[in-house]
Amino acid sequence: MVIEDFQKLTVSLRGNLDVKTNIIVFTFKGQLDAFSEKQFKNFVTNNLKNELPFVIDLTKIDFLDSSGLGALVQTAKECKKLKLGFSVVGNSRVAQTIKLVRLGDFLNLNSSLEDAFTYLKKLNYWIQNLLPYGSPEEIGVIQLAWLGDSVWELHQRLRHVHFPLKSKELHLSVVNEVKAKSQSKSLSQIEHLLNENEIDLIRRARNKTKRYPKSSDPTIYSRATGFETLIGWLFLKDPQRLSTLFEYLEIKIH
Repeated sequence: MVIEDFQKLTVSLRGNLDVKTNIIVFTFKGQLDAFSEKQFKNFVTNNLKNELPFVIDLTKIDFLDSSGLGALVQTAKECKKLKLGFSVVGNSRVAQTIKLVRLGDFLNLNSSLEDAFTYLKKLNYWIQNLLPYGSPEEIGVIQLAWLGDSVWELHQRLRHVHFPLKSKELHLSVVNEVKAKSQSKSLSQIEHLLNENEIDLIRRARNKTKRYPKSSDPTIYSRATGFETLIGWLFLKDPQRLSTLFEYLEIKIH
């Protein structure tokens, strides 16, 4: 849903939203204070159903008080529950207020939309900047799966490090993403994007998987192994391709 015109949320606060490069942008103008915090929170939370990362643009806000700050903090906590990436953009006055109470890092504060977009998309930059390495054709599928498992976990750690969570919660969040069931689901979400060589690689990895943990479903476990093998292969062979698939999954798994 795109709201091009500013909606009147209160007498002193208006807001709209747009979607740019798979990122929701909430823009507000006026005053974010005790009289508008409730409407602000409702406007944001009611439009997060599509599970995309988002930016709260406060560059047109004239006044931000402690209640407004509280609303931003509550929004950040909501992101924690939904596992959504987010960033706040503020003008000099807003940024000064946020930094004064040391909430800049907690709210992922940026000075412009461009910086916010870069912040939210940089999760894949570490892969985009890599060059192909070695000859993955000479590596067995089990070894590729072992490598892919590590790459996938590192990617999940880089995603979650920006969430305002405690270390135990971060650990559990990453563990949930690297489970066989989650990896099998991720494979389902990208299978229609894969070429014949990639599908064949996954098939060979699944056929090679002979042992399973007693608590695992053999089909799910073998699919997870295929997913890990694909990641390990692309990490060495074509990091750009891997980055593209991760970027697609970023939209799906938020």
